[in-house]
Amino acid sequence: MSKKSKKKKNRLRKLFFIVILIIVLSVLYARYVGIKNIFVKSYIIKDKDLPSSFNNLKIVHFSDIHYGSTTDMNDIKELVNKINDKKPDIVIFTGDLFDKNYLIKDEDNKNMVNELSKISSIYGCYYVNGEDDLKNKNFDQVLQDSNFISLNDINVDITSKKNESIILSGISYNNNNSNFLESINNYDYKIFVLHKPDEFDEFSAYDFNLALAGHSHNNQINIPYIKKIYSMKGAKKYYEPFYKINNTNFYISSGIGTSDYKFRLFNNPSFNVYTIKNII
Repeated sequence: MSKKSKKKKNRLRKLFFIVILIIVLSVLYARYVGIKNIFVKSYIIKDKDLPSSFNNLKIVHFSDIHYGSTTDMNDIKELVNKINDKKPDIVIFTGDLFDKNYLIKDEDNKNMVNELSKISSIYGCYYVNGEDDLKNKNFDQVLQDSNFISLNDINVDITSKKNESIILSGISYNNNNSNFLESINNYDYKIFVLHKPDEFDEFSAYDFNLALAGHSHNNQINIPYIKKIYSMKGAKKYYEPFYKINNTNFYISSGIGTSDYKFRLFNNPSFNVYTIKNII
């Protein structure tokens, strides 16, 4: 073998080992580092439809805790502290509290209530359920004992001190009955909450100002082209953090935990903070 051939072979061998090393380090990072440290994503939304007394309304939106997957009670404590640091006006949870593969103990429910009940907000905390919550008979009780108000298939009117109102509407998992939404057209500012983002198209005719969803985790593995392979059922069309659909600002949380595979790459656990201003 010539010296030139040997050099070429050595370069290829080195390149092969470098690629393998990068893959191994990426997998280790995604499994043990990327799943921890909760980030805060902050957004400014400008909307002239927002009643003036709600100007600078601050909404915290978190989702997909999947407790028992890669999320433990230390993560919940971190989440609660970071939410309270933002001093929210409204807090919204868009489903999947415990992971479907986790065996929930009474102590888990008590600890969850103890921590989530520490979340403080001016106009209250609200929730809808996700698919994993359907398997948890205590889900609603845990959330309501934590001072969260259900938005499953109902509307909630929020009124300011100046007697101006906005409307929160939520849809429960797998429910496509929208009759309760017929009354929301009397409100200038409308917020819609759901778990599966792909269901939004069925309700877009109501012309919501803001829509919030979870479920997709923004695909956990945030590598272009590859991430679409891991898109979940119910989040095949909408899985990115933000979409503008007609007049609706549609945000999808990346979630706190993991589902199906315990990895996060370039997509840390996070919750969203929206500051809404009544200007164009």
